[in-house]
Amino acid sequence: MNSKSKIIVVGAGLSGIMTAKYFSSHNPVIYEMSDRKIFSDEHAAVMRVKGPEVGMILGCPMKKINISKAIYADGKLHNEPDIRLKNMYSLKVTGTIAERSIDYSSNRNDERFIFTQDSIPKYHDVRFRTKIKRITDNREIISICDRKETLTEDVEIIISTIPMPAMLEITGVKHSIKFEYQPIKVTTADINVQSSVHQTIYFPELGINIYRATLENRKMMIESINDWPTDAEIDIVKWCFSVSELSDVNTKEQRFGKITAVDDSFRRSIIMELTQRFNVYSIGRFATWNPAVKADDVVNDLKRIEKLINLSEVNRKYESYID
Repeated sequence: MNSKSKIIVVGAGLSGIMTAKYFSSHNPVIYEMSDRKIFSDEHAAVMRVKGPEVGMILGCPMKKINISKAIYADGKLHNEPDIRLKNMYSLKVTGTIAERSIDYSSNRNDERFIFTQDSIPKYHDVRFRTKIKRITDNREIISICDRKETLTEDVEIIISTIPMPAMLEITGVKHSIKFEYQPIKVTTADINVQSSVHQTIYFPELGINIYRATLENRKMMIESINDWPTDAEIDIVKWCFSVSELSDVNTKEQRFGKITAVDDSFRRSIIMELTQRFNVYSIGRFATWNPAVKADDVVNDLKRIEKLINLSEVNRKYESYID
């Protein structure tokens, strides 16, 4: 960018941190809606990306891996999904039939990139500020600082990564759409043998709380919906991976685990209104309320938003010149 616009990032999840890092020359500040912890402390589910660009933006090296996948259904393991299993899984996790990560071929080399334990993003160089309360039509941010004082600050550009309904609440935009989502429950544990594999097993049947289990080296991640896995379900996971014991078991719940898509024309109109009225640019799965968006897509969206911001700055300079 040619000039240094004042950029505010709303949301401290992965997309928010990526945004702050990408626009680091502008010294952006991250606001949050609550006192929740940031991505590296809160995120526990499987985190794999298709390319190394996410790690490059974050300044964290990533490791290329090959993934083996299978499906547990009808009391046995399946090497490949058929249409029935694909649709069962999608309905289980989103309530709709759509493309999901279960859609794979055993003949395909499924390469991904992951953070290593030593390279999980640490955000010591990202500036965090207060809890956001309101964004006005005058493009002011009203927030509450640590001392519970109300602050008002003029901003030029706001980039939102928080859930769309939360941003609509902050800006006061009226709507009649019901945003549906389901929390997920993540159980992590260590297996009792040495391991260097990267494996995922899907559980599409509704009768089991678990929908996906992943083994990354010695770390097991079990993701569930509706309720925590029962002991019998944990035993099924252990059987699938030929593991006899799990130790150092931890549990976390992620509120916006799975989101359900809304009408696309409404979604796009909201994104446009937020930009035109409040100069809020939406990025990431939750801010655009698009369950298909992955971390790799955020990389491309950041580049597109940078172009839009550059264009608006050029127009602003031109208007100033002709005045």
